Amino acid sequence: MFRAFAARRKSDFDERHDLERLYETSRLSEYVSEGQTEQIGAAFSTVLSTWHNSQRYFDYTYLRTYFRKSGLSRGMRGDPVKAVTKQTLEAALKIVSIGEAKWTPL
Repeated sequence: MFRAFAARRKSDFDERHDLERLYETSRLSEYVSEGQTEQIGAAFSTVLSTWHNSQRYFDYTYLRTYFRKSGLSRGMRGDPVKAVTKQTLEAALKIVSIGEAKWTPL
């Protein structure tokens, strides 16, 4: 979603997988209400704290260990990989749903 909004603003951006730079370049917060900006900010904080690009190479065992050692699974019951992944996915989907609703009328 950030990449789509960023491409509308300028065609020659090069943020690669840097989510913070993509968010800044997209200026998504300019298209949404103040309440939605807060929702996006909270969801974005969750994504930033739970996802790093290098994790895509981690096997399941290493990912479970990573989540436990980093404290991301603290207080969660059951499988930490499922719990943190679900939390990250829900946050990302929140951003996408708000962005998608604002994309259509533009």
